[in-house]
Amino acid sequence: MSILLEQKQALIAGDGQLPVKMAENATKNGLEVICISLSNDNVKDLKKVCSKVYSVGAGELLKIKKILQNEQIKQLTFLGKVHKGLILRRPKFDSMALELIKKVKRLNDDQVMLTVVEELNKIGVTVLDQTIFIKNLMIPAGVLGKLKPTEDQIADVQYGYWLAKEMGKIDVGQSVVIKDKMVMAVEGN
Repeated sequence: MSILLEQKQALIAGDGQLPVKMAENATKNGLEVICISLSNDNVKDLKKVCSKVYSVGAGELLKIKKILQNEQIKQLTFLGKVHKGLILRRPKFDSMALELIKKVKRLNDDQVMLTVVEELNKIGVTVLDQTIFIKNLMIPAGVLGKLKPTEDQIADVQYGYWLAKEMGKIDVGQSVVIKDKMVMAVEGN
């Protein structure tokens, strides 16, 4: 399925360089990027490639909604890490954020994000797949080196993939290291 991209795109940016790369690629393809930055980490770089950059707290949903409506945004991409500590250390929750928090059964990343996406859909904003503008940064599927994995290594990869997906569901991390069907390391939040 191919999606028709709007000329004006919004980016809600967390930490890191991925949001910057997204904005660079979208701009190179003739699109205008309006950035709503939840982080100070990359604002300087984002200002070089985005037509506008708004700095907003992660819990200021009314402000985000107003920006999207004023800018007439129809499509949006989320990219970059938003640390939970940021929300816990400096909580700035407006009335909309507080209502959404009450709605969510569990405050894990997936539940919160799905609830936010539903709210954005209500105001006519579609959240796009994060990879649309950064496909050039994606590693292709398959063997990347000269050596093909053994059957045991493939079994470890399959087990690790399953385990990482399960960990993501319960919001405890995204990465695991498996060797000989044993968990050797786990990324924690």
